[in-house]
Amino acid sequence: MTWMMIILIVAVDQLSKYLVVQKIGPHEVIQVIPGFFDLIYRENRGAAWSFLADADWGILLLKMASLLAAILFSYILLKTKHDWLRWAMVLMIAGTIGNGIDRWMLGYVVDFLSFTFGSYVFPTFNVADSVLVAGTIAFAGGMIFIPHEEQFAADLFVGKKKDKLKPKDGDVKDE
Repeated sequence: MTWMMIILIVAVDQLSKYLVVQKIGPHEVIQVIPGFFDLIYRENRGAAWSFLADADWGILLLKMASLLAAILFSYILLKTKHDWLRWAMVLMIAGTIGNGIDRWMLGYVVDFLSFTFGSYVFPTFNVADSVLVAGTIAFAGGMIFIPHEEQFAADLFVGKKKDKLKPKDGDVKDE
């Protein structure tokens, strides 16, 4: 079920980006709620707030980071015991994959959700960004409020623990 949710979220992200590219021209603004919420097509060649957009090596670094993050998050998902943390990881994986597809296929991420708060225009973002941020916040909250022993399998970052160590010849047994 969790992998199906990841696929569904990534599909919604990619479909929304496809529709934006097909229906909204460059620099065209569609006002949804005037003065507050607009749809606008942007190509983000960097990370959040276009970080690394001007560095020639930036997109390669971001491609590799998104691939490694998706792999790491997937491993952690497999070792997660608590449903809250599991669903947070689903959101984080889906967001990472959604933007990763753009980076690998297009060389940039399609952003289109634009909010204005008074005179401040929040950086444009997309569905993948939204679920990644929501998942990260939920994960952080879970790490704070869920008891440690309920969070992950014991072998998350170490080899499996042996139940009993076999004594070596010459070791003294406790009796």
